[in-house]
Amino acid sequence: MSSRGGLTIEYAKTGRASCKTCGGGIAQDSMRVGQETKSSYHDGWDLSWHHLKCCNLPAQKKYGPPAHSLNDIKHWELLRWDDQLEVRKLCGDAVSKTPAEKEREKNSNAVWEMEDELTSQCTAKLLKQFAAELGIDEKVHASTYTHMIAENMVNGRIGPCPECKCMAMVHNGFEYKCYGWISGFTRCTYKGTDGQRFRFDIPEAVTKGNKFLAGWKPSKTHPKKELGAVSNPFDAPSSSSSSSSSLSSSSSSQPIMDDSTPEDEVPKGMECYGMNIMFAGTMKDLGGLSRDQLGDLVEEHGGEVSEDMTDEVTLVISSEAELAKKKPTKKVQAALKEVPFLPYTFLRNLVDRTEDGVALRSNDVAKKLLLAPSKMSDKLIAKKYRAAGSSSSSSSSSSSSVPGEAAPTKRKQREPRAGSDILKVDPAARLPSSAKV
Repeated sequence: MSSRGGLTIEYAKTGRASCKTCGGGIAQDSMRVGQETKSSYHDGWDLSWHHLKCCNLPAQKKYGPPAHSLNDIKHWELLRWDDQLEVRKLCGDAVSKTPAEKEREKNSNAVWEMEDELTSQCTAKLLKQFAAELGIDEKVHASTYTHMIAENMVNGRIGPCPECKCMAMVHNGFEYKCYGWISGFTRCTYKGTDGQRFRFDIPEAVTKGNKFLAGWKPSKTHPKKELGAVSNPFDAPSSSSSSSSSLSSSSSSQPIMDDSTPEDEVPKGMECYGMNIMFAGTMKDLGGLSRDQLGDLVEEHGGEVSEDMTDEVTLVISSEAELAKKKPTKKVQAALKEVPFLPYTFLRNLVDRTEDGVALRSNDVAKKLLLAPSKMSDKLIAKKYRAAGSSSSSSSSSSSSVPGEAAPTKRKQREPRAGSDILKVDPAARLPSSAKV
């Protein structure tokens, strides 16, 4: 997301947001510019959205968010080509028809054509599985990993990041940018031209039942070199690692289905990790935020958002007023049977780390804020966070195990080599008899 006061540009995920400059609606899939502003509802920051035409860019004098140059706007390089040209024109950036620019145009159009095919031919669930099979970190946002997959299918598989060694790089037409993590707590910020391309093969697990993916073949210009085994550089080695699939996600990301099991320290920006949240209620009852703003808040803190009740939803953010209605909506009725309803203060305290803070990720702590008549279910509201390469230390007994995790293994004791002096006692080092206890 954007830094404090900075701007970021993207395509609107829904048509619910309104422009904070002119008040008009922002149509779904149209360009919108986000700016972080000091919130008037809580002690923190909100991301406000604006029409591109309402921004105070060099080529148009408006009252909206200012951008003095193209460098003030993040992610414009990932837009469709015609939209890139529009943004560059408004920022006073001259576009020349050089061979390099023509190649960028050709590649951008090809990538977006592939992304359109992916989103029309594959479900969101299948694309998520696709990303996992490719070893893309599960913390990467859906819109980002879909673009990654499309770009890799067009140009060849991008190899590991030179810095974090994760499989989370994307090329924006100018340079490679990594969306991975250096550790379980630190995002990778690598940007540069150092990147390798390999042959891209679609994992068999995602081609089953999908004619588009099953029939896809790499172009003749694709690299021929095989990438080989892909593994998370922070995963602890195991005896079975050599036989496991090179494109499978690490076992450390599997959910732990016991609420009493402690999780690793949750890093800032990942407070909603492992949560899939649905919203029900009016803007007034949900902190004064629009659905898009609420969705962005959850996603920028590592969570996912669902528009309707599905098996993946783990909780609903709502209000007493919404649940007190005589005729609740169908999705509220469906959700009441499956998952707990919690107030906006739950989400606010969680992401701001106030009151109970990240402890609210636990069912046992969150139930204190439960909205009646909903109930806590056996399903966890948040999958337990595990830092990459960490091992569970919740049990002092090696025989105990946690569902979803491999049992810990004991390190084999090493015997001293024959003839080694390591266990011999130096006579000169003996204590005098007067010093004996």
